[in-house]
Amino acid sequence: MACVNSPSVTPSFLIDSMKEEAPTLTYIERLANPSEFADKDDDASLKVLLFR
Repeated sequence: MACVNSPSVTPSFLIDSMKEEAPTLTYIERLANPSEFADKDDDASLKVLLFR
């Protein structure tokens, strides 16, 4: 699981970083944000991505 709440970090950055730092892991999915982290821009909101 990789999580970040910075508006300047995109989901693509996390996926690409995991490919570089942990090449044996595969991106599975992005988890939906709880209502407490609602944002008008999904790329700027909390990002929780699962890898296997």
